[in-house]
Amino acid sequence: MSYRRVAGFKTTSAFREHLHDNGIPLALVDEVDPEVFGQPLAFSGGGIGNRFCVLPMEGWDGSADGQPSELTLRRWRHFGLSGAKLIWGGEAVAVRP
Repeated sequence: MSYRRVAGFKTTSAFREHLHDNGIPLALVDEVDPEVFGQPLAFSGGGIGNRFCVLPMEGWDGSADGQPSELTLRRWRHFGLSGAKLIWGGEAVAVRP
């Protein structure tokens, strides 16, 4: 099975057509007001202060015993300073001596 890369769609209408052709019920808008990202988001059971999010990643810079390195700690300090109100998940560390 092959998958199209989202970055390969050059227009919103091309992506919308792909969604339709594959029966994917995903709402899609042509333009987003940038001010929306700074607004809070309420949901059942809670809310988030804004709509900026740091996604999970793997930095490949943990120590040999699986502890976070100074680079990992620096990255997470920067996430905290970024203004994003949601830091989703964590960071995987592969330990291989």
